[in-house]
Order: sequence, then structure tokens, then C-alpha cells
Amino acid sequence: MLRKGPKQLRFVLSPSIYDKIIPEDHFLRKLDNHVDWSRLGAKCHHLYCENNGRPVTNYPRKMFKAEVLEYLHNWTDRDVVEYARYHLAVKWFLELELEEEPFDFSALSKFRRKLGVKVHTELFLDILRQIDEAGLLDSHLQFTDSTSIEGNVALLKTSKLIQKGCLNLERKLKEEGCKTEVTFEKKESLQKTAEKAFYLLEIASNIPETEYEREILKGLLEDYTECTDGVVTERKKKGENRIVSVTDPDVRWGAKSDDEMWVGYKFHNMMTENRFIASVDVTPANVTDDKRAIPLYDQVEKKPAVTVGDAAYGTGKNRREFTERGCQLVSPLRGQENPTKLFSKLKFPYDGETVTCPQGKVTGKFTINKRTKALVFRFRGSDCQNCPLKPQCTTGTYRTISISHYQKEFDEAAEFNATPEYKSLMKKRSLMESKYSEMKHSHGLKRARYRGLDRVTIQALLTAIVANLKNFIRLLTEAAQQASQRKLSISLG
Repeated sequence: MLRKGPKQLRFVLSPSIYDKIIPEDHFLRKLDNHVDWSRLGAKCHHLYCENNGRPVTNYPRKMFKAEVLEYLHNWTDRDVVEYARYHLAVKWFLELELEEEPFDFSALSKFRRKLGVKVHTELFLDILRQIDEAGLLDSHLQFTDSTSIEGNVALLKTSKLIQKGCLNLERKLKEEGCKTEVTFEKKESLQKTAEKAFYLLEIASNIPETEYEREILKGLLEDYTECTDGVVTERKKKGENRIVSVTDPDVRWGAKSDDEMWVGYKFHNMMTENRFIASVDVTPANVTDDKRAIPLYDQVEKKPAVTVGDAAYGTGKNRREFTERGCQLVSPLRGQENPTKLFSKLKFPYDGETVTCPQGKVTGKFTINKRTKALVFRFRGSDCQNCPLKPQCTTGTYRTISISHYQKEFDEAAEFNATPEYKSLMKKRSLMESKYSEMKHSHGLKRARYRGLDRVTIQALLTAIVANLKNFIRLLTEAAQQASQRKLSISLG
């Protein structure tokens, strides 16, 4: 027997339905309750005209919330719009009525461009201020490090890469009204490719509007090829700062070791002890970590008293500049040990004028290294030849000791690094690795979504914002649970 179907219920389209369906402990409810989104939206108002143009429907607050959702779930622009159509919690978080259609997916990319790096940085910092106002932002101890971001590019052989540069320049020439007919065969030789590149460079030399594309092609030829008697060959040793991709000229080769290399960018940051990202900086992958230590520190609004980094950050310059800023840089010493396993320079006390060896011999004779500006002290050959400790000290005729311009900072670091406190601080650095894993595998920071340094910086900022918001809600939830347990234990006597 065919039974009748269930009675049709009337679905009331009212905001109250959200309260009935979305539970109070839903993550998006907590996020909406504890973050002042109107304050964040107000930071974008200066980008919109008050009395001209169409009325704004995609309000900055709503669009920024959409960006947060996108990076929270590692969605695409299209995914955000799709979920906003049928997912009630997403629709509610974006302040949409039940029957209201969301914005077009292209509005998100326009919004990102409108805000740029500057405003996204301001939003990142304002969220940190809100976390601080809630009493959850540590300031005394912070860690600094970097991790890789793979570039959104394909690696090409030298000939194909130069061809891409040629097509790029040729396209620009056509835009400027200069028509050229340059075509490439499927297996074009490097010689013919280079000849066509030189031809295009010559045509473009008198057209200022093509300077950017011309410089890229010129750089490719200089970094990847060499010409001898008119014969073009591939360089064995490529340029260190060479362009890797024409579609994203900002990416560079980076290396953690001889075996671990990547093409892309570096995500530099500082992180608090309770795992909030306190500052963000993105550079091409070939920029060394020590170069970004001070800019990262200067970006932090709530300055730490102690910053912990790996050996790459422990340069004398960094140690001095951190000290001048009232912060202690804790980092392993680099270059103070003797790679030959003989006596290190740490066994040779320096009093500001002379150096004393372990056997008690003193020298004040030195030369200045023009490159490093270090003082190179030299002991007498006669003293070294008759010394019973010579086999443990040097294999040469005499021993030299290089005293750095920052030797005072190195000596202070050596003294601190011998303490248990140093070992304890270095162990805590592992907190950063788990945070990097979260940002890469859960929020898409492993590979660049976009091309160009500015766009990848925006990606990094939004990823850091989401990681901080998640940590913020987690700590608030834990604090509420602990308070509830305390009340329960008191009531039970």
C-alpha cells in the first residue's frame, strides 16, 4: 500500500531560524561574539567614496569575513560563494538573509586588491590588539623563524624560459603599436632563441614603456647564457639572484641545505609563547633569515623582552641592534668554534687591546680584515713553535685569532649559552614547527595561491589572521571551561 508522504511544513524565512539551528557553541558563533568586526570594517572605509558611485552592497566587514572563511577552510573564492548559498552557518556569519544571494566570486579578488598589503597588515595588527585587550597576548618572550612557500610557477628549461621572456616583451611591443613577427619552433635551439631575444631587445631599446619587460629578458640572457665569438651557450653557473619565472618574476631559488631546495618565497614571522603570530614578512626565497630579524621585531607593537631564534639570526649585527632596542636575542653562536676541532677562539681572552693564549702568551699585534672589519691578532712564531699545546692549537707556524667588530656581543652570548636557561628557551622553539604545519596543511600556506610578492604577502597575512583567531577562540574556550569546573568544584564542596 502506498502511504502518504509526510506533511509539508511551512518554512518561515526569518532571522530567528538562525538562532534555532546554529548551536551556541559553534565556532563561527564564538568568532562573531568575541571579535569586533565593525571595528575591522571601519579600517576599510577610507577606500570607498561617500558621495559618488553605486551604493555599496558588499560591505567591507562582510567581505573581510568572507576572506577569513576562505582561509579558515582553505577554500577558493568560488567555494566561499557556493557555501554562502546553502550553508546556514556561513550565510549567518556573512550577515545574509536566508533567501539572499551572496556576492559574485570575483568581488573577493577585487576586495583583496583594494585593501592591498597595507590595509591587510592593519587588520592583522588590530586583531592582535583585540586579543591583547582580552588579556591573552604574551609579550615577554617571542620566537622568530621562517618557512618556505612554494611558488605558483612551473620550472622551464633555459631555452623555454627565454622564449617566455621574448613573448612577454613582444606582447608589450604590440600594445605600444610596434608589430613584430617572432615565432619559435617546437624544439628551437638556444642559439636561435637568443638571437631572436637580442633582436627584440634592440627594437624595444627606444620604447620606454617596455622597460620592465625588456629588463626581465635582458636579465634572463645575462643569468642563463654566455656568448663567446657569437656562439651562445648555457652558463654552467647561473646568476645567484636569477629570475626563475616570467609569470612571477619575484620568485627565487631558496635552500635549507644542499639537498633541500625550492622555488618560491619565505614566510618570516615572530610568534608569542602562547602561539600567536605577532609579525609577518614575506620575501623571495633567497633572502637570508638574519636580514629580516630587525624588521620583524620593529613590526611588533607589543615588544618582547627576549627573542629566540636559530643560529642564522645570531649575527653580531643582529645581537647589537636587538640590545640597542632593549631586547635580548637568544641564539646559538655561529663561527666561534674552530672547524678543525683545535682550540676555539673562546679559549683566547681579549681585553680590548691584547689577546692571551691558553699557555699565557700575550700579543697586541694585529691587522684589519678589510671585508669583515675584524681585528686579526697574530702570535709570534717562536712562541708557537716551542709551545707544548701547539698540537691542540694550530697546524701552522703560528696562531691567528680574529676578533670581530661584535666580539663583545659574542662573548656575552657565549656566557649566556652555557646556562640552563638558554637550553630551556631553545627547546621551546619547537612550538613554531607545529604552527607552521597547521598553517601549511590546514590553511594552504605550503604553496602560493597567487603570483607576485604583494599578493603572496596578503595570503600570508590572511593565513596568520586565521591562525590567530583559531588560537584566540581556543584559549577563550579553555578559560571558560576551567572557570566552569572551578564553580562546579566549589558548589560540590
